[in-house]
Amino acid sequence: MTRFPRPSVLGTSGRRSLAVALTLPLAAGALATTQAGAADAAPTYLQVSASSDRSGSVPLAGQTLSGKVYVFVPAVTGATTASFWIDDAAAAGKPDQVESSAPWDLAGGATSAKPWDLRSFPSGPHTVTVRFTVNGQQVTETATVNVSSPVAAVAASGAGTPATAPTTPTSVVTAPATVSAPAAADTALAAVPPAGYPSAANTGVPAGTKLTKSAGITVTKAGTVLDALDVAGSINVKANNVTIRRSRITNGGANYPVRLFSGFSGLVIEDTEIDGNGTASVGICCNKFTLRRVNLHNSVDGIRADGNVLVEDSWVHDLARTPGSHNDTVQTLKGSNIVLRHNTLLPYSAADGDPHNAAFIISAGTSGGPVDNVLLEKNYLNGGNYTLYLGKGGVHPVTNVQVRGNRFGRNFRFGPVTALAADTAFDATNVWNDNSLPVR
Repeated sequence: MTRFPRPSVLGTSGRRSLAVALTLPLAAGALATTQAGAADAAPTYLQVSASSDRSGSVPLAGQTLSGKVYVFVPAVTGATTASFWIDDAAAAGKPDQVESSAPWDLAGGATSAKPWDLRSFPSGPHTVTVRFTVNGQQVTETATVNVSSPVAAVAASGAGTPATAPTTPTSVVTAPATVSAPAAADTALAAVPPAGYPSAANTGVPAGTKLTKSAGITVTKAGTVLDALDVAGSINVKANNVTIRRSRITNGGANYPVRLFSGFSGLVIEDTEIDGNGTASVGICCNKFTLRRVNLHNSVDGIRADGNVLVEDSWVHDLARTPGSHNDTVQTLKGSNIVLRHNTLLPYSAADGDPHNAAFIISAGTSGGPVDNVLLEKNYLNGGNYTLYLGKGGVHPVTNVQVRGNRFGRNFRFGPVTALAADTAFDATNVWNDNSLPVR
């Protein structure tokens, strides 16, 4: 029998005895559990903790979970990329999360894990499956858990039904709820923009426009206007005040179908389709530009908005999933004066049910910088692990973020919004699209 390396759990000893007492530090008080097993039993990889540092973890299988918890697989010698599935014990569909470096987290993470937020997850039995390769051999483990949440259990049917009933729980992992879950989860909501929001009908090249074919273009003259072009390749802008209108841009092999280079400003793109062709890392990068009525799709990330960016009346959708990707329709790593107004930002893919990572994320990490003066208003937002991730907890400060008048779909994985900084304004004008009630 092949013996695989045992996981080394962060925050606990790498050695395992016949009976190990593990204590989970919880807000409501510490709960203890004892795990016992034969010394030569197969290793248990899936762990759960009540802390983002993954300390005090216990094996996931058989737990009763509520609130925010942290599910992960610790470092395993000789192991490679780990893929996670929720309620797909056969791992037949696309993974819900792919992690390229250990420890591997169900909800993503780096030094700290991101939470699996169960407050809007249906109560009842669920499965978590992980698959990775150890020394050339595939390892798959499925843990069945029981979720206790404000959302009523749903009738089990189809591929999402857990394969086995939950085992008797050995402990309860819980955390206090800070956001009220919706009264009912409408996970069947289609990824169709509501009436009046940007869609195929009112973005991209206007009907009847005759396009002239073109290869990729590098613009070096200030004030250049590119109109009614069908560009096979990318557009690199190295000049001020360039305008692109009524055009279609289909990426070749470039990272960016459209890029405004550092040191230049004033790029305006209107009534244009940007097709990442499944090869682009970001549809347009990186700052000092305006988008109006743009149809952007088929790139890993849609828009990099790193300062002095206005995006309005545009439709960003159908992102290109690649191994290990964390796809966002709009992402900000640094900068100020960022406005997203009356757009459809749709990371959720109706074709395969993939919510992707976020409609908008502020990620002011080590590769970014401070973020200030951000406005999101009157957008339709649907999908993501969290639909909005607003930057709290990053390396750099995030200030003066306003979120108002937006409508939210329910096709997220964990919740509509997280990581709000102390002065972030998120008011009751942000509502669910299906019932117009406040999101929080």
